[in-house]
This record gives sequence, structure tokens and C-alpha cells, in this order.
Amino acid sequence: MDFWISMRAIRIREDLIDLYTRTRDSALVPLLQERQREVSNTRRRLRDKLMHKLRREFSRNQAVVDIKRQLSRSRSAVDDE
Repeated sequence: MDFWISMRAIRIREDLIDLYTRTRDSALVPLLQERQREVSNTRRRLRDKLMHKLRREFSRNQAVVDIKRQLSRSRSAVDDE
């Protein structure tokens, strides 16, 4: 769904660019700037959301890896005795 939000913002911006290219209407410039900000903000928001998800998943997975590593060390220490 996030992908489509981004694509929608880009499509609206591209449609405005096409309209501006055809008409050269200076009234469209502020709208184009606003749409560009919207696209940038959407990309940043989606990137931040993805990074948060990756960090959360990495943290969970890393905890499991660390626990397994600690358990394997304690087992090998017991086996050595």
C-alpha cells in the first residue's frame, strides 16, 4: 500500500509537470513546488518507516542470535569440564 501512496504523489506531480510544459502557466509553479515537497516528504516518511521496521526486526533477530551464542558457549564450557 505504501508503494501506491508514493506512486500517486509522483503521478500527480508528473501530470502537473506535463500541464506546465504545455501551457507555461506561471500559476502552476507554486503547485509544482508543493507537489515536489509532497513527493519528497512521502519518500522520506516511507524511508523512515522502513528503517524503523528494519531496526525493530534486526533487534529481535539479533537478540535471538545473541542468546543462542551465549547458550552454545555455556554448553561448551560445561562439556569441557
